[in-house]
Amino acid sequence: MKSPGGTSTVCNIHYHHGFGGSAKRSKGMLDVQIEAMKYPDAHILVRGHTHQKWFDPSTARMRVTRNGKIYKDKIKYIQSGSYVDGIGTGKAGWPVEKNFNPTDIGGWFVDFKYKKSNDSQLIITQVIETPVETF
Repeated sequence: MKSPGGTSTVCNIHYHHGFGGSAKRSKGMLDVQIEAMKYPDAHILVRGHTHQKWFDPSTARMRVTRNGKIYKDKIKYIQSGSYVDGIGTGKAGWPVEKNFNPTDIGGWFVDFKYKKSNDSQLIITQVIETPVETF
């Protein structure tokens, strides 16, 4: 994003189709820390594949600048859902045969806003749920 004065700042997003199976208890939450370490320059990680839908804004990490200054930042993790209800009434289908739990249908939008504060430029991101009524 560029300011009216021409300075720019970046929000790095890493997207991957996703991987793994339907983790019944953790819903894939255990992958957040590992993915955050694999992609240290990403501000937002987006994954799919499992048809789970959740958002984790809570992963903080320690960083080091080129000059050796230590600071903290946060990474946002979006597990994109699906618009396919594989469970339906729970009578038939692959998710039923595999005994998967029902999943939340819908996706996410990310709203980006540029902000200048105390000689630094920031990109403020807000993740907004796009629910679909299925119940």
